[in-house]
Amino acid sequence: MYDDVREAIRTKGRPFSLLLGNGFSMSYAPTIFTYNALHGFIERLDNPVLRALFQVVGTHDFEKVMQQLETFASLCDALGLKGGLKERILEAAEDLKRSLIDAIRALHPEHVYTIPESKCDACAAFGQVANFL
Repeated sequence: MYDDVREAIRTKGRPFSLLLGNGFSMSYAPTIFTYNALHGFIERLDNPVLRALFQVVGTHDFEKVMQQLETFASLCDALGLKGGLKERILEAAEDLKRSLIDAIRALHPEHVYTIPESKCDACAAFGQVANFL
């Protein structure tokens, strides 16, 4: 399957890249690509609202906090609540999204050349196994 995708991309004259998901990233660098590492980034921000949201929801998982905010905004609509409450919820959701992007940028290796050769070899071996599957 991997070779089929690769060939399809080549025949269209596009450069070939492979995007791997969270499982691969967490295997590559568990100290970087975990909810706890991302949450540590939030703890260092000067945003008490975001810190409080994680405490209230009782998680380090950005997606769970985002889901709670989306649900709460929908409840505001369902209950016909007027005023700035929904706007504050949506603003917090946008802050959370931006913070997640900033955290990923800050924690992610800048480019492939900053990754040690031993890690590159392990990644290549993973790719060969994935290609076999």
